[in-house]
Amino acid sequence: MIYHTESALLKIEDLAAIEFSSEITNNFKNEIIDHLSKGFDSHNIILKINDEFKELVNEIQKNSNLKNIINKKNNEEKVEFIDELLQDMKLMNQLKKIEYLERKVANNLDENSYSELIRLKNQLNSD
Repeated sequence: MIYHTESALLKIEDLAAIEFSSEITNNFKNEIIDHLSKGFDSHNIILKINDEFKELVNEIQKNSNLKNIINKKNNEEKVEFIDELLQDMKLMNQLKKIEYLERKVANNLDENSYSELIRLKNQLNSD
């Protein structure tokens, strides 16, 4: 995504709201967003993050087909693609929260946890 800074800048607030399950991935995302918001171009962003996150960058490049998909799209299609990815990530986060609350309710029947679980399930069903 950092190769496509114009598209990423249009969705920077949504991208910033994503929470990953690992600290290093969140730090990586925050570093990219920080550099984007400061106006760095993709080449400079890559140079700045490659040292600190070299292992993660290599793993992403090795396991990612998104680069091939997104390179063939125009800017509007890239923004739509980012929107789709963000929606998928929000859904995954909601499902993780539901799973966590189901375990919590099963272990400790707590009215607040149960209410939160019902709220999340209703929200998921309405989406």
